[in-house]
Amino acid sequence: MKFFDALSEMGARALGGVLAFGATSVQILTGELGGWDAALKFLIYLMIFDYVTGFSAAARKKQINSDVMFWGGLRKAGTIGVIYLCVLADDAVNNGAPVFRNMAIYYYIWRESISAIENTAILGIPWPPKFVEFFAQLKDNTADSPIDKAAHKLAKPGEKTEPISQQVDIVEEVKENKKLAE
Repeated sequence: MKFFDALSEMGARALGGVLAFGATSVQILTGELGGWDAALKFLIYLMIFDYVTGFSAAARKKQINSDVMFWGGLRKAGTIGVIYLCVLADDAVNNGAPVFRNMAIYYYIWRESISAIENTAILGIPWPPKFVEFFAQLKDNTADSPIDKAAHKLAKPGEKTEPISQQVDIVEEVKENKKLAE
């Protein structure tokens, strides 16, 4: 019995060590990203929400693709990398004032919000109409949007690409919300 008690105590200590390491790592990461303020917290939670709703929307459309999920996760990690570089630029140019960092965070909040609106529209979850109208004004709904150009460049030779930016028209979502409100 003493053996199992000792084993249990060792397991508890190991788990405590893992949790402490994880908490320390998160603290260091948020410190390197300029601190855990409201903007960074909103962006991180929005990225998680977008990833989960993106998976759910793909499941609803029966289009789950591990390659798309992998690259989506990598894109989100790249977003964190860009914010880190902006923090370094602020340190070098602005004496630590978070000018570039905040611009980058708000830019990515905008991008992630549009994606989340599109994902939840596929799932049939309505957003407050004013929120959708605000982001609809910012969305580039042309065939030449940067995301569509990038998708076309990354496609295999001869592969047809559909405009990603137009898969869900958030302007139509605004109209649908107005119909529901009437």
